[in-house]
Order: sequence, then structure tokens, then C-alpha cells
Amino acid sequence: MLRLLPGSRRRVRPRRDKNWRSPSGNYPLPRTETEHPVVYVNYDDVKAFCDWADLQLPTEAEWEKAARGTDGRIWPWGNETPTLVHCNFSGANGGTTPVSQYSPEGDSPYGCVDMSGNVREFTAAWYNLNRSRPLRGGAWDDDANKMRVDFRQPSFPYIGDPNVGFRVVEHPLSFDNSLFDTNVFPGPPF
Repeated sequence: MLRLLPGSRRRVRPRRDKNWRSPSGNYPLPRTETEHPVVYVNYDDVKAFCDWADLQLPTEAEWEKAARGTDGRIWPWGNETPTLVHCNFSGANGGTTPVSQYSPEGDSPYGCVDMSGNVREFTAAWYNLNRSRPLRGGAWDDDANKMRVDFRQPSFPYIGDPNVGFRVVEHPLSFDNSLFDTNVFPGPPF
């Protein structure tokens, strides 16, 4: 089956042999990989999960602050060039590794694990003209330069990939301004 994507003249053949339930093909995920990141997800898969779980993807600003902190570091662990002590990159492991395998050496200042390496991650943004989504974080098969917290890569939102995954954020309940009379409180109450 071929389908023409909206706003595109390119035909895409959906991959039925590989998906998040069976990333290696037509057989179940090996029990040894249950602690690995979910891969072969496209943006619609991720959005459906977030809606179901009442979670959200981070914005690019949230993702970058979680990875970089406030001190302007180049990589989540600081300014030291990546090594295999910090993250999974350059194809050294031939695929994904268990989440937090590189903790605490590769953690961000906020304690976030795998912000660089393992899988690139979707964010809640558009990369260019509503045609592609930005991926952040670099993947297991990327070089050291793509592990930088400022590196962005476009991805078509309808394609799943063996080195693309996601992380979610839980936002606190939003403040309900309707509880306050705007004549008494002319601005936000904080």
C-alpha cells in the first residue's frame, strides 16, 4: 500500500515489518532489551501515548535546559568531549543500551539520563514550515559532535526509525485565572 502524504509529492511505503512493538522485525522484543528506549515510533505514536498518559513532549527550550542546565555546558555532563563513559554514540555498541547505563557520569545537572546518545528524541515543536519535527540528543550511531545539547536534526513526523525515541514531561496543573476577579486582581496573582 502506498499513500501520498499531505503537502508532499513523495510516496511513502509504510514499514509493516518494524515498529515499536517489534523493532527488530516480525518477532517480539527480546527480554534482554526491555530496559532500552522505545524505538521505531513516529510522531503520531508518541502523541497518542502522551494523550493517553496525560503527559507531554518537552518543548525544545525545556529539553535543552534539562540537558544543559543554566551554566552553558556543551554536553549534559559538562564540557569534556564525549567518551563511552558518558554516553552511547558512534555505533560502539551496535544499537541502543539500557536507559541509565551511563549514569551518573553522563547525567545532566538536573539528573536527567541519556540526554545525549542512545536515541534522538522528539520534541513538541516544528523544525521548518510545519514539515518536519526537531530531534534532540544524538543517537547511538551518531558522532560526538551530534551529542552536543545544541544539536538539532529534522525528522519527518510520519517515519519511525531504530535510533529515534522520546521522553515526556509532566506539567503541573495550570493556574486557573478565572478564580480571580480581574477588577480586583488586574494581573496574575503571582
